[in-house]
Amino acid sequence: MHGVDGLRVVDASVMPYVTNGNIYAPVMMLAEKSDDLILGNTPLPPVEVEFYQHRAANGPHS
Repeated sequence: MHGVDGLRVVDASVMPYVTNGNIYAPVMMLAEKSDDLILGNTPLPPVEVEFYQHRAANGPHS
């Protein structure tokens, strides 16, 4: 592209394998991560959160 200094392009060509289905979300995740790396942003610290975990019901069919 002419006339756009410092333009960087992130696309799905960096993925080692083609994902199944729509690749919009994985490409957006790559772009966001690349943006953080280019700007020198430090990653956020990991956060432990509780989540729902299915448990088998106690009954004759379990």
